[in-house]
Amino acid sequence: MRKTMLILEREIFSLKRSKILLLLTFIILGFLYGLYLEAENYKDYITGNPDLTLEYQTALFTDAVWIIIFLNIGIGRIMLGIIGATSLAKEFENKTMSTLGCLPIRRESIFLGKFLAIALISLSVTLFYSWGTWVICLFTLGPSPLKLVFSTMFFIFIGCLYFASLSIFCSSLFKSNASAIFLALGLIYLSGFFVYGYPAEVTDWEKWFPEYYLGFLYYHLFMPEYVSASDPSFYLSITVILLIIFILLTVSAVIFKFKDI
Repeated sequence: MRKTMLILEREIFSLKRSKILLLLTFIILGFLYGLYLEAENYKDYITGNPDLTLEYQTALFTDAVWIIIFLNIGIGRIMLGIIGATSLAKEFENKTMSTLGCLPIRRESIFLGKFLAIALISLSVTLFYSWGTWVICLFTLGPSPLKLVFSTMFFIFIGCLYFASLSIFCSSLFKSNASAIFLALGLIYLSGFFVYGYPAEVTDWEKWFPEYYLGFLYYHLFMPEYVSASDPSFYLSITVILLIIFILLTVSAVIFKFKDI
């Protein structure tokens, strides 16, 4: 475990040195400012009609989810896709894997440390963005229900982990950052392209895409009235997403373990 934590610290230090965490912070602040402007517009609608407060509070949080997870330039897709895609490939491209291979550190520990670093970044993005949205809501539309806040946290974290695990898988296939990033972003946008919009409107073969279940998880959490009895349940949706994350990470770990330096 100590060796895994050393890899975790090394990975965080590497990300800090590359300024990508600073860039990520500025992007989040920019999106939060956009949400603030959106909240100000919603505030005008509920003035004199407080019965609509919860509706527009929900709209603000769903806007936050769409921006970070479903939007084509969302942080969950772009930034975590890039970070995950370079996590393993950069060690081979920069020839640092040879150095790590000489140390008494198992590749499983290296992989786990890198995954924990990305999971920590995903959690930081989730907390920063979710509670930032809550603060904006508090000072514009009033205090929102905690259930709405935690639903937003849960969905953003799951979505970020899915995109991160997919990009880590792509990173395990290549020894070049550019190739891994190209494939990761290509797969991320391909799946989003086919199931964009209301997931019940997609065709049968498109239901094989993970984002089909990610979409229904979103509707179960924020718009349950749009879900029918024939649609995937909440538990099926979250189980499929978590299973896909587990499979992607497991396959990535196996490939990384036996990959030639």
